[in-house]
Amino acid sequence: MRYLAARLSLVRRESERGISIAELLVAVTLFALLLTMTSGFMVSAYRAAASSRAIDTATRQATNGMTEMSRMIRAASEYQRVSGAAAEPAIIVAEPSRLQLYAFVNLEDAIEKPVKVEFKIDGTKLVETRWDSTASPSNPDLFSFATSPSSTRVLADPVLSTTSTGARLFTYLGSARASVPLNAASAVADVTSVANITVSLQAGLSTSSSNSTLLVNTIGLTNLTSGGTP
Repeated sequence: MRYLAARLSLVRRESERGISIAELLVAVTLFALLLTMTSGFMVSAYRAAASSRAIDTATRQATNGMTEMSRMIRAASEYQRVSGAAAEPAIIVAEPSRLQLYAFVNLEDAIEKPVKVEFKIDGTKLVETRWDSTASPSNPDLFSFATSPSSTRVLADPVLSTTSTGARLFTYLGSARASVPLNAASAVADVTSVANITVSLQAGLSTSSSNSTLLVNTIGLTNLTSGGTP
């Protein structure tokens, strides 16, 4: 009996002793290692998600802008202002970051009529400005444009004025795909020589591929007599 009582007393004292300093240090060290590994994984996952969201947003912005510009540029057409007179060129202004043209695109009613449209980079925004036309009462084949724009909207934001490849928004090419020279004012002097336009649109916060999307498309002005390539 005395032996059993002694053993029970020994077991009771050992159970009440707790953990040693060495055991506590080992436990704290293991917990710190586990926390470090978990924190690193969470930070990496957060950065990957943020990068994915940035690329997704940039892709949507670039796609919207490129789709609208391609549609309008492809429909560029000469504009007959006065009956019997020579038609005005389809392109009004041709600059590296600004393009203004006439196009026969109408999605609002069944009447085919021209629209004057301008695309330009304003700060970090790609802006589209449109002027609707009105048919002449005496001649339904002739149209006039209002002085004030009919609408202005932002197609993409933010965009870069110069892409990661060094290209500007618009590059103007002749029928043989050779670059059309610019004048001292950084504009195309002879707009009738333009047969193709390369659009380089990079949407995002920087030129880094992890924060932006670059789309490049060469569009032929197939409605013009200069013979653009589709």
